[in-house]
Amino acid sequence: MGYTVVRILESDVKQDLNNVIRVIEATVFELEKSIPPAPFSKGE
Repeated sequence: MGYTVVRILESDVKQDLNNVIRVIEATVFELEKSIPPAPFSKGE
């Protein structure tokens, strides 16, 4: 596991915030798909 950097220009944030939000949401969605499910703990 590591970290992911999403670079967004200040001008995009100021002029096209809706698209910036979509990019962030799509990135989070893709990252969530790549996380393996947590194993069950013993005793459950």
